[in-house]
Amino acid sequence: MKRILLILAFCVTLIGTFLAYMPLAFALDQAGARQAGLSWLQAEGNIFSARLSGVSVQSQSIGTVEARLRPQALLTGKLGYTLTWTGRASQGNALISLGFGGAALSNMQGVVQLEHIRGLASEVRNIRARVNMQDVAINPLGGACKTASGQVTSDVLERLVVDYGLASTPLRGTIDCDNETLNLIMNGSLDNQYGINVILQYQADRLDVNMTIASRDDVLGAFLTPLGFEATQGGYRYRQSIDLAGG
Repeated sequence: MKRILLILAFCVTLIGTFLAYMPLAFALDQAGARQAGLSWLQAEGNIFSARLSGVSVQSQSIGTVEARLRPQALLTGKLGYTLTWTGRASQGNALISLGFGGAALSNMQGVVQLEHIRGLASEVRNIRARVNMQDVAINPLGGACKTASGQVTSDVLERLVVDYGLASTPLRGTIDCDNETLNLIMNGSLDNQYGINVILQYQADRLDVNMTIASRDDVLGAFLTPLGFEATQGGYRYRQSIDLAGG
């Protein structure tokens, strides 16, 4: 019995030593991180704690990511990490699990700076708006969406009309999945009378942006047209499709 316990202790020590010196980059490769659209320029540390520099997701720069292993996730046969990231385009924290089925994100809290988002039209980036995300979960990350949830707010309206003299409400909305498409839908208003609707849809490395303002006010239109809005029968609309695969 004593010999069996010694052998078990040796095996546990051997496995622990192996894991302690396993480079995180190797572990992420084996877990399918690159297939999920994650890339990095430099990885420091091991499977327990590491720092990734020059991180990108689907060609969008994220910045620096600190990762700490969540041991309880190993019981499910997956690598689980607590992430904290800082960069020009985004800052926040989240939980991520990596396995043969891809990557799943949960408990994400963060902020996105639109002026640093790759592919957005310069007129939109120049607004310098922020998007705040709370309790966001996406599964899988970077693939055909199966499930998603979360709350989103943005100050884009306040910044859009800062020189126009109109009151506005923050854009508020939710994240969900429909037919393998990740949807972000937000609503707000201008001057308590002009309804605003913003829809972002992501599928297969493509992001479609659609924003409508229910007003035919000519003065407002003169302000919106240089920003890329076009007049419609019910108001004004902005549309853009972005190739996130690296085009």
